[in-house]
Amino acid sequence: MIKYHDKDLNYKYYRLTDAVITIKKCEKQKITIEVSIDDLIELLECDLKARYKSYGNIFTICLGREEISLSSFFTEQPLIYKTVADTTIMGIDVIEGDFEGKLFNDSIIEGIEWDNYKTVLDLEFRKDDKDTRISIQDALLKILETDTRFQYIIYDHGTGEMADYITIHETNNELVVELYHVKKMSSASYNNSVGDVYEVCGQAIKSVTWFVTKGKLIDKLTSRHNVGHCIVKKGGSFNDMIKELKTSGKVLRGSICIVQPGIKKSKTIPNKIQEVLAATDSYVRKAGKVNKLRIMGSV
Repeated sequence: MIKYHDKDLNYKYYRLTDAVITIKKCEKQKITIEVSIDDLIELLECDLKARYKSYGNIFTICLGREEISLSSFFTEQPLIYKTVADTTIMGIDVIEGDFEGKLFNDSIIEGIEWDNYKTVLDLEFRKDDKDTRISIQDALLKILETDTRFQYIIYDHGTGEMADYITIHETNNELVVELYHVKKMSSASYNNSVGDVYEVCGQAIKSVTWFVTKGKLIDKLTSRHNVGHCIVKKGGSFNDMIKELKTSGKVLRGSICIVQPGIKKSKTIPNKIQEVLAATDSYVRKAGKVNKLRIMGSV
């Protein structure tokens, strides 16, 4: 568990997997990462010996009765880094991958006519109902609601989210759960910003962990629902959904979808963006119970 105190000096507790971890800067001798929960941010540096140093000590890790700093925890339990060349870095160990510079297969991009939904492409979500514009999340919900396969559609946007939307349906042999990660288009032109894909690809990779076992998936859904998230938009009550998941004898199969209108299927994608997408696709497809990665971009 990870804890911190809010502005009223009350302690809040989260799972470490609920934190958002972002690489901010890479240098020859160190990297700088950002760990964020809610509106709080802690910056840390990691040197070539996998030793972490914090600038702020905002968060504390709880290990039973023991409490240690985030920097001490990461030094003892190093983060695993994955490069676009499929190289894995674990502490001081470097494991070369087999990526070999393969470029991205754009067949997994589904071109969406966002204009048909009057979508504001630089609006990821609306902060309140006073805003009458159509966000990407609004348009996505309309798209999901037209797909008759889905028995359940769940909304889970917020700190510690599994994904912005989650869908559940069954095939003859499988119980398919798909996670949708939404990111707005920040660039003025299509296929023009690595930043438009980098963060959402990180979210996609991180969410693979929820498919390790059905029990872990159900526990996460339940914990999110207990704090006011994982709202069922289609399919009945949350408790009925959990009961069906528990009793289903079908094989759990995951799917992960990146929703980024800034990726345009009909326009050439620069190599730097292709490398990020290809590395993400490779990682997700090797994740065992995850069937595939797909992308909902623009036509």
